[in-house]
Amino acid sequence: ALARWEHPKHGLLAPDRFISAAEDMGLVDKIDRIIFEKVLEDRANWLAQGLNVPRIAVNVSARRLYNKSLLDEVRAFNVEPGTITFEVLESVVIDRSNPTLIWNIDGLRELGIQIDIDDFGTGRASIASVLAIQPSRIKVAREIIQAGHNDDMMIEMLRTIVAFGRSVNVELVAEGVETTEQSNAVANLGFDVIQGYAIARPLPAASVLDWLSDQVSEAS
Repeated sequence: ALARWEHPKHGLLAPDRFISAAEDMGLVDKIDRIIFEKVLEDRANWLAQGLNVPRIAVNVSARRLYNKSLLDEVRAFNVEPGTITFEVLESVVIDRSNPTLIWNIDGLRELGIQIDIDDFGTGRASIASVLAIQPSRIKVAREIIQAGHNDDMMIEMLRTIVAFGRSVNVELVAEGVETTEQSNAVANLGFDVIQGYAIARPLPAASVLDWLSDQVSEAS
């Protein structure tokens, strides 16, 4: 689930156009919460129309992870275990000495909320900090996937990441896959899932329903 701003003058804006300002104003936590609530509403609407989307991922900011009321907010929605994933940027430093952070990460997992590492390979997190939150998935950043398409050194890096993921039993997602050729390349390297324009471009919730219905029809 992606945040977009329908600006009255500049049209549809991606997060790189407004997140910095939102951070300066202390609004990122609120945006995270709104997206989370909207996703649950969309999923309920889809279920009511006979379409079961098994899992939806939403971003969660460092500010929200340190919010002492996070678990109470999530618990109030009675989220079906395994249906929601919180994506944490690799650049977010995981401080296992912080009791609130530990409480929230462990509590989310107990509530059945999975944790994914997003944009892996672009931040400064150590392997230890990644393993500390016991992610369900590692999502390798688009920049690395794109470069690894025709760069021998990056291909070796991707092989190393795949080997690491296998060693700790974590699912691997290739982000930013745009072509069938790239899709085949990352599949051959051992990635479990692809994400990107090779599948579909971002869509509003109403259009997602139609798109998913088409996929179900084609598969059957």
